[in-house]
Amino acid sequence: MKIIEKQFGYQNPRPKISVIIVAYKTNLELRDCLDSLNKQTYKNFETIVVDNDYESTEMLKHYSLRYYRLGKNYKPSYARNYGAKNARGTLLAFLDDDAITDKHWTLGIFNAFQDQATVAIRGKILPKSTNNIYTLMSNTYDLGESILDSPITLEGNCAVRRKEFLNVDGFDPKLYGHEGVDLSYKLLNYGRQLYVPNVVIYHNSSDNLRHYLKREFRHGYNSSLHYHECPEIVLYLNRFKHLWAIKNTYKLNTIQKFHIIVIRALSRAAFHIGSLLYRARSISLR
Repeated sequence: MKIIEKQFGYQNPRPKISVIIVAYKTNLELRDCLDSLNKQTYKNFETIVVDNDYESTEMLKHYSLRYYRLGKNYKPSYARNYGAKNARGTLLAFLDDDAITDKHWTLGIFNAFQDQATVAIRGKILPKSTNNIYTLMSNTYDLGESILDSPITLEGNCAVRRKEFLNVDGFDPKLYGHEGVDLSYKLLNYGRQLYVPNVVIYHNSSDNLRHYLKREFRHGYNSSLHYHECPEIVLYLNRFKHLWAIKNTYKLNTIQKFHIIVIRALSRAAFHIGSLLYRARSISLR
């Protein structure tokens, strides 16, 4: 695998936080993401972009970052791990390429790890637009304003100590969906994992029904993979069932409520189809 490596702008030789962004066909949304990082109130961080596609390096020249082009789409987990191995910070922060950070995002991460007992955190995701019905119906993106014990369920807004991340070999590169839960389980004996409400990004989880159902299908597939190959992870995740019952407080009109009922029915179907596909494949391989 031939990797293209470039550096743009000033490089902090000893950053506290390494922000790792996996880029894949985001283009202008990646620019908005990088613009939001330029506005951070806490500045002691570096930015690493790992490219699973072919982003415009001409656009990236306007930012201070390190850039790695992998040459093809190796999926997010592999690319995040690659960025982590090349990171200089003691804390790794993973950010979706089409997200916008709150200006205190890196400060919130820094403060959360002042307690040495904390090994990993996940933040809060708020919608870029309240017109995005797919984000509004997600219960686990916003768990309120209190710090809570929580597994990593938002891979695009989480942070972990680099030493411990490398000790457990990072994200499982075979997974695209549930990779955060898998990482949480591997970190179980290393320290506390928390939901930290002031680590905020703005992100729309899906842009259309096709994308949303594709994601639910993927989650169904990986959920069954965990259940059959790693039942102990399912038992671990069941400790946090109370979190999944938390409901977002967005005000919905009648049309939005109707759309959510229909979409949830379709999403359950997509999830179960993904689960059945995994079971069928596992039986065929016996």
